[in-house]
Amino acid sequence: MQKAHVLLVDDEKDFVDIMKERLELAGYTVTACYDVEQALKEVQADEYDVAVIDLIMPETDGITAMRKIKIIRPLMECIVFSGQGTLRMAVESMKQGAFDFLEKPCDHKVVTQIIDEACARKHEHDNRIRKAASKVYSRLEQAMVGATFAEAGQFDTAKEILRKKEEE
Repeated sequence: MQKAHVLLVDDEKDFVDIMKERLELAGYTVTACYDVEQALKEVQADEYDVAVIDLIMPETDGITAMRKIKIIRPLMECIVFSGQGTLRMAVESMKQGAFDFLEKPCDHKVVTQIIDEACARKHEHDNRIRKAASKVYSRLEQAMVGATFAEAGQFDTAKEILRKKEEE
């Protein structure tokens, strides 16, 4: 399985740069952003599996940033982390849709494990949506074929096409 495409969002440049380097060495594709505005531009421009977002930043908090990201990419998983986090903040971030909440500093193995789990969940959701869409398109295609035969006056053929699709 391919490693996740990760977006790191934190105003602490040194922390982001070190984390980016460590994740890249572990095989992830990583983009670093030092503010939420830059992160939102990245999310609009490219597809990411997981965002790792600092909770406390100068221009906005991580929960608000996560909500904005989820508007653009609803299936993208977000992990919120903070060096000053409280249990209340952790609970609130999870209620708002975070995949997980981590405290800084975090063990690198824990971070990669959580990223892998978040990525797996995103891909699972993607696959479910693709399967559902495929079924809808297939039914729509059959209905259109049936309608074409009905328009041509071949009602028995149209009924047969639609009946076969319902049996599937």
